[in-house]
Amino acid sequence: MKTAEESEVPEKPEFRLDVFEVELPRPGGGNVVESGVYVGGRQQCQVNIIVKKEKRNEEGKWVAVTLEDHERKSATLVEYSTDKKATLPKGWSCDTERNGFVMGPWVGRLEGAGSKTDYTNPIIQPIPGMGPLEDIKRYMRFDKGNALNQKFMAKIVIEGVTYITNMVREDDDEIFQSSVTLTPREPYALPAERLDHWADTYALTEYKLDVDIYYWTPPPGLRFVENIVPENAVKLLDPTVQGDRFAIYYTHDVGSGIRQIGGVIPGNTVNNITMNDLLKKTVGQNKEIIANKRNTIMRAARVKAWLDNPDVDRQGSSVWTLVDNYGCEHHYFLSWADDRNVLQLIATSKPISS
Repeated sequence: MKTAEESEVPEKPEFRLDVFEVELPRPGGGNVVESGVYVGGRQQCQVNIIVKKEKRNEEGKWVAVTLEDHERKSATLVEYSTDKKATLPKGWSCDTERNGFVMGPWVGRLEGAGSKTDYTNPIIQPIPGMGPLEDIKRYMRFDKGNALNQKFMAKIVIEGVTYITNMVREDDDEIFQSSVTLTPREPYALPAERLDHWADTYALTEYKLDVDIYYWTPPPGLRFVENIVPENAVKLLDPTVQGDRFAIYYTHDVGSGIRQIGGVIPGNTVNNITMNDLLKKTVGQNKEIIANKRNTIMRAARVKAWLDNPDVDRQGSSVWTLVDNYGCEHHYFLSWADDRNVLQLIATSKPISS
């Protein structure tokens, strides 16, 4: 049984953190040293959490040990403060895995050789005199909200004890003091004039049928990776005529049963289509249409065909959204010229609400 004096002596901790820091990646190893991230919730910014866990051995000495899996998973970033219960500020997310979007800013040219990031997570980095350090990678994103510089600290739970990189270690007054400041960056604009436009005006030509395929390719260093078709595309009055891969912007009654119809080709891959993908119950239903003459998912079709369909002239007004490889959204509207015989692309805005 403990005496009263013994009961007043606090138990010495069996585990502690010897090193606990948060930092941006160091140059080298393919890392992207970047503190900015594009608004929109897709692009990531890499942040490293450096940890060294120790355990007291039988002789009372501290020796380095490896983090448990659940401890490593608990490592995250939160808003900078002295509060161990702090969470992320509004609009920010912290991921444990790297996504496919390019990190860093697009500078209007082809990407340099150092623009890729080492995805290994975590890695052990032996540093002379310090023992093994664990480098835990985390990836920050900013969706929307107050787009100002934001200061973060790291947080981790070790053997049930919460540590932050803005605290004094209780057993010996060791100070943990490190942070990173990240900056939301407004996405760049890609007006229609900056896209390389080409139309294949002979994609498919037959009796009472003419199909043109349009392609738009972004500037060097960019590529579209997600094709978000208009939410409220025109629906033909006869649904049995509607193709499965055609988001229609307009229909026009030329006369004598001939219709001109323009619309977006959905999908995130560049492959060929058939006439049935666009419109059914027309001539050439199973005819293949070459639709991969440019390596871009931003494609549209203008169809002129005899069609037994009750539609009269109709015009949609939805926004067509493309996401590029930096995670930035670009918004367009598909219009027409030459009595709806030629498609025209118009850049538009779709503000991100705060």
